[in-house]
Amino acid sequence: MDRVERRIVLATPREAVWAALTEPARLSAWIGAEVDLDLRSGGRGTARRGDGAMRRIRVEAVEPPRRLVFRWWPYEHDGSPGRSTRVEFLLEEHEAAHTLLTVTESGLPGSLPGAGAEPDVLAGARP
Repeated sequence: MDRVERRIVLATPREAVWAALTEPARLSAWIGAEVDLDLRSGGRGTARRGDGAMRRIRVEAVEPPRRLVFRWWPYEHDGSPGRSTRVEFLLEEHEAAHTLLTVTESGLPGSLPGAGAEPDVLAGARP
């Protein structure tokens, strides 16, 4: 498996879900790491967990309030970047004041130990 996708209906308007994904403090709560991000196509940033683990981030697409795509790389113990994965958040209006959120993380190392574990971005809290 090199891709994981989750779909969830949130009883929240799409603009509020978008804010939860794009405001640094709220995105930090989502993925469980302090996020510093230049939120524009080509923008760069980092996500640093409390244990010191860090990922580089490069934004690939920003289409408010409907789609956010980024690629991120973990830093290995020797300081070199690891294998990247691509994360896409797709927000669609669903019924009155509800949002269908689809989160996809692709490029996962399916043959590595622990590959069955849930990817970091999907393990976070809901917005």
